[in-house]
Amino acid sequence: KTSSSQNEVHLGIFILDWFVSLLLHKINISSLSESSLSDEVQQNDVKAGDELWYVTDNRKIDSERVKATIVKIHEDDYPNLYFTVEIGDKVKQTVSSRLKRNQYSQNHEKTRPIAPTNKVALRIEESMINKIVKPYFKSENNLLNETAADCLNIVVSRCGLMGNVGIGTIRHDTFKLLSSIETEIHGLAETMSVDNIDTLSSYLKRISLSLGYGMYTSSSKNNTRILSFNCDSLMSSLLSLFDRDEASSFLNGNEESSLNLALSMWLTISSPVALNERNAGKIWSLADDTISGVVTENCYDNHAYWLTILVHLLESTDNATSLLPTRIKAVTIASEQSLASNLIKVFVNCKDQELKSSDRGK
Repeated sequence: KTSSSQNEVHLGIFILDWFVSLLLHKINISSLSESSLSDEVQQNDVKAGDELWYVTDNRKIDSERVKATIVKIHEDDYPNLYFTVEIGDKVKQTVSSRLKRNQYSQNHEKTRPIAPTNKVALRIEESMINKIVKPYFKSENNLLNETAADCLNIVVSRCGLMGNVGIGTIRHDTFKLLSSIETEIHGLAETMSVDNIDTLSSYLKRISLSLGYGMYTSSSKNNTRILSFNCDSLMSSLLSLFDRDEASSFLNGNEESSLNLALSMWLTISSPVALNERNAGKIWSLADDTISGVVTENCYDNHAYWLTILVHLLESTDNATSLLPTRIKAVTIASEQSLASNLIKVFVNCKDQELKSSDRGK
């Protein structure tokens, strides 16, 4: 596609988002069913004897859940707690992220969310999913698949995917699309090579846009909660990937900094729900490496664009970290300072670019 056609598509998405916003407000989280809000288990609330639901495969959005009884609470890795649970005739150890309060997730076909009373919302949801998202979400053309993902953000944030449930419905098909992309990312994280950079970048962009990043649509902070999407598992896979020594080279000067951009988007949208005491240091370090790989190698031309990317990333991770105990600062401070320094560099470059453009115009 030419640059002209790309601009036309991007403008079209922007206008579509604007038109839908005139008809529908963003979904109010407080209007969701109580079961969806109370599904998560906080480790400090767990007591011996509690009966909860164990997620058998935390890599799937809609994994089967089996009843689990808390036998013992372990504190030898405090403040990180883990638990011995009894599942049928078996006993195993697990952490709170694998335990839920409800038998079915908000994504499950047996869980019926509050149906929207606005028939317009249902018509918009059906039309956009069937005519844009499903046909193009898995396209090999990045312009098309990213457009579909951005449109999915509109549907989730303003319609909520709260129509009919069950196999063959729009809700089921949409979760199937997201689950397939998530599975692909897990697989790439285990077998990553330089040949897979573009593929991983494309998947990360799509899932970040779907979860509300908002490249050409208005961003949404609630999509992960509306979808009950578990970012923890995906974050863990990516942190493990970039813990490997050879992975650092993936962030230095790759074509058009595609992986750096995709990771920045993912960290921005997932940090508010996935950053915790155990992984805060690694997330900040990855964010720092991601941006440093762009700034140090000077792999960007549009300084204002990357300034916006960096501001959103820094704001998101900082807000998530502010909710943690102050002692975590000792682990994250070096990366925070480095990110702030890079922000200043990009800002200065942005101003220099403006001055040069101004001089050429005289």
